[in-house]
Amino acid sequence: MKKLLLLFVLSVSFAHAQQNVAEIFSPRIKNQKSNSSFYFRILNVNQQDFNSYVTKSNSFVGLTKLREGYSLEHKIGSIYFSSTNQITLEQLTQLMKFLNLHEIHFDGKKISVDEIKNQTIIVVEKNDSKSITPRKN
Repeated sequence: MKKLLLLFVLSVSFAHAQQNVAEIFSPRIKNQKSNSSFYFRILNVNQQDFNSYVTKSNSFVGLTKLREGYSLEHKIGSIYFSSTNQITLEQLTQLMKFLNLHEIHFDGKKISVDEIKNQTIIVVEKNDSKSITPRKN
């Protein structure tokens, strides 16, 4: 009986330790009028599991998978998407649920998948160095 209980505890611990984490940085969400894009990374993932995420992501409605990349050395995979419509946080929530990714690092904060839709998209403004006039003292 003790061996059975120990086996159960170890299997639950192993399953919990193997959960993959999605990393989303909102500045990677590029919403434009005619073509939007987005990518996220999956941390601590082996090549086989990453390939499964890529295959499954192909059937997510509303986003078109552009490409993917995997680093064997760092065990990190990235999946890039595009859309003809604006990409919303609700859509990203649904994508993470669809891929069965529940732990999310969003802009450096550890949140649950259901909290994605309550976050803010940070838009980084580009400075055109040609239009900036140097300040004289």
